[in-house]
Amino acid sequence: MSRHRLALVLLLGGLLTFSLTAFTARERVITITVEEVSLHYREEVLWDEERFTHEYKEYTSDKRGYVTDLAAATATGWGSYGVTVGEWQLSFWENYTLEIDKATYSTFFECFVKGAVSKRGTNYTARFQWLLTPLGLDFIDDSFVPSKTGLSWEGERNGTPTTIMVKAPTQEADYTAWHHPNGHCHAHVWWTKKGG
Repeated sequence: MSRHRLALVLLLGGLLTFSLTAFTARERVITITVEEVSLHYREEVLWDEERFTHEYKEYTSDKRGYVTDLAAATATGWGSYGVTVGEWQLSFWENYTLEIDKATYSTFFECFVKGAVSKRGTNYTARFQWLLTPLGLDFIDDSFVPSKTGLSWEGERNGTPTTIMVKAPTQEADYTAWHHPNGHCHAHVWWTKKGG
């Protein structure tokens, strides 16, 4: 399979605080992966060609301003939950597949969320109010699907099809509501790590 890929990555130092309300898109895929006591947040936004071109032109005309505006627009909510964000990366991707003569257009942004995971001995708890509340979601009330590796949800938010995946350390049992030693409640996920 032949692919042409255009990628521009901007890495911002320092700490940012933000939420998820900045884009109107065709589809969003949000993945949060637990990495010890930090959370790696990654969001893919899928665009049509016209909107992608518009966003890319806005970005290239003032990269710092674009990212600063993005951070400001998404700042609603997360800071009030005591989390900070660092190691921000923003990428624009155009993938073209020759065999089917089709292109896809995506924006990726990633960061590390600090202050959301607590550890006591071999027991960990991650708080997700910063993610769920601005989206109007709840792990239990909105039927997130548990698995041995975390929770997932598919639905629509603000008219955009959205997938959310919380990837936690693999356990012997599913991350079922109120289950111990690993499980979840309305906005928290907990687990035990063998060997601490």
